[in-house]
Amino acid sequence: LTVYLAAFRYVFLNCKALTAYVSSPDRALIGVAVVVLLSTILCVPSYLEHQIVHYYVNNTQIASNKSDKIIIYRFDQTAFSKSLALRDKVFVLHGVIFKLIPCMLLLLFSFLLVQQLRSALKQSQHVHRTSTANISKEKRKGRLHGRKREKENRRTTLMLVIVCALFLVTELPQGAILFLTFLSKH
Repeated sequence: LTVYLAAFRYVFLNCKALTAYVSSPDRALIGVAVVVLLSTILCVPSYLEHQIVHYYVNNTQIASNKSDKIIIYRFDQTAFSKSLALRDKVFVLHGVIFKLIPCMLLLLFSFLLVQQLRSALKQSQHVHRTSTANISKEKRKGRLHGRKREKENRRTTLMLVIVCALFLVTELPQGAILFLTFLSKH
């Protein structure tokens, strides 16, 4: 969803011809639904790989001679998973498809959004410097409204870049560890 949001924002800011087509609430809802559906389908091997198993452990207390049974729960690999060797496939799925590919896409979109932010800031500074002091009151109001909208766009984009950076900080190490774990087995 973060990758989708970054791509959506990039298209909104840079592709004026596609903005009207892409930026409707219906299209955004369809995009989110596709991402959720695709993620759910891609998680099926994970659902099939694990099962929750409970077993009993005897707990002898030191102070008394009573013996209590404690129930412990843990994840175990299912027989179906063992027969299909799903563990390796799930490692690749999680390490590459759910972690590394989204991180690479986020790096790309974050870079493009930062470039767009810099460009918009330079353009705004250039327009501010070259604007004439002898403009009418109506034009001045229009320019102030335009500057406010540009500032809001820049703030929104900056906030998204920060969210993308936080996503990268948390997900990229996990993806690298999962992928390296898979490679170390082979």
